Amino acid sequence: MNSASTFGAVLDSIADFLFTAVILFKLIMIIKLAFWMLIWLTLIVIIKITTLLIGFKKYHSFAFLHTYMNKITGALLFCFPLFYVALGIVPTAFMLLGTATIAAGEEFIINLTARKLNHDVKSILRKSGKE
Repeated sequence: MNSASTFGAVLDSIADFLFTAVILFKLIMIIKLAFWMLIWLTLIVIIKITTLLIGFKKYHSFAFLHTYMNKITGALLFCFPLFYVALGIVPTAFMLLGTATIAAGEEFIINLTARKLNHDVKSILRKSGKE
């Protein structure tokens, strides 16, 4: 139908957030992660929470962004079991945590520098949500 709404964008982001949180919680309980992985994951969570707080204070709304890097991170997390079996935990962790770090940093910078909230911003290099 080629329709979009702010409510739909926020609802989609909340669903993505809950999916990620549940998957991470389940994986942390099942897979033994090295201490450095837990520290790295904690730093990403801190960046994401800080970004949400900045966005909420600045825009009075949940500032989840639909960037390409956030989408890639979600896809990698979804494929985590395949990568884990094929590559092992260390290469998979570097790939997933590295991508998530870039996505979190990009979202932080966009929310910090943008004048108005645009949930559909694609990347820091392309601030327009229109294609």
